[in-house]
Amino acid sequence: MTIHHTFIGCDIGKDMIDIFDPKTARFCRIPNEQTALSAFARGLDPATDLAVFEATGHCDRLLRLCLSQAGIAFARVNPKTARRFAEARGRLAKTDRIDARSLCEMGTMFGLTAEAPPCPERERRRPLPAAGTSSSMPVQPSAGIFAMPSIPPSAPTSRP
Repeated sequence: MTIHHTFIGCDIGKDMIDIFDPKTARFCRIPNEQTALSAFARGLDPATDLAVFEATGHCDRLLRLCLSQAGIAFARVNPKTARRFAEARGRLAKTDRIDARSLCEMGTMFGLTAEAPPCPERERRRPLPAAGTSSSMPVQPSAGIFAMPSIPPSAPTSRP
C-alpha cells in the first residue's frame, strides 16, 4: 500500500513560522513557541502529513521537537536548494508566504522522505532557547586555535 504524503510547507523565522497547507490552500502564521507549535503538530495527521522546512539549525529545533513528540514526520532541506527551487519555478520575490508554498511544492515534486526524529538524549543536553533571544550564541575564541605561534629568539630568520 502506498501512502501519499501531504507536504506541509513551513517557513521558519526566529519569532514566527509561516505555514502553507495544500489541503485547504491556506496560509497561517504561528509564533515560534512551544505551545503554538505543539498545537499545530497535534492538528496534523501522523499517517499522511509530512512537514517540510529549511534546515535552519537553532531556529528549527523547537519545531522538530514538537513534530516528533506528536508523531509527525518531517523533512529538512538545504536553504540554498530551496531558494534555487523557488527561483526555477519563477518565484523571484522572497517572502515568507512564497517560501512556505515553495517548500510544500518542493516536497511534492521531489517526493521528500522523512528524516529520523531528533535523539532525545542529545536534545536533553542542549537547552531550548528562551523566547525572543538571539539565535546566535556568543563564541569565545580558544587560545589554542587563534594564538600566533611564538618564534624563539634563537631561530634563524632567513635561509642560508
